[in-house]
Amino acid sequence: MNKLEGLLEIERLKLPHPKWEFVEDVSELRWIGEEDEYVGWTVRTCTKSIEEFYLPHANWLTKEEVKRKISEFKKKFPEAIFVVYPSWEFIKAACIGFYENQIIIEVVKGKIQRLLYKGLPDLTIIYERFSTRELFHRGNKNLLSEKEYRMLLSLKYKIEGNKILQWSHTTNEKYFFHDLRDYKPTLPLTNLF
Repeated sequence: MNKLEGLLEIERLKLPHPKWEFVEDVSELRWIGEEDEYVGWTVRTCTKSIEEFYLPHANWLTKEEVKRKISEFKKKFPEAIFVVYPSWEFIKAACIGFYENQIIIEVVKGKIQRLLYKGLPDLTIIYERFSTRELFHRGNKNLLSEKEYRMLLSLKYKIEGNKILQWSHTTNEKYFFHDLRDYKPTLPLTNLF
């Protein structure tokens, strides 16, 4: 499952997500979600390739910067599809992995980048996938509220197979899922994006 397929799967599963649009060119931009924009815009590059990690992206852009970034990224990836949506500031973020009989949740305070690129979670919890019995934890479990635990663990009823999701709690009190991929057990959980 590539990035684009994962984003479309998030929609199909009716998980909360940013109001995004998919464009191939700046002329197609409609600024969906403009009412939610409070810190700028995000642009992510998608290709039709199965393995497509580390593609260019940019966050917290003005509308003019979005147009320039799409044009810049299109020069490197002429067949790309670009995902555009309002950016946000993070209260916390997480990667939730569903692997065989386990659910692995890694949480970080603040921006998800520290989790994705440095692999430094503030909290790691491993559960049995179907009973949700806790098997292990390291860090402060109070980082997530009871509501957040219930929301994340309830995904076991929706997510099939080995998958990993990115999730964020924003400073304007919204919860978003913004990436879904196949989980490959040979890769570290937080280095998949």
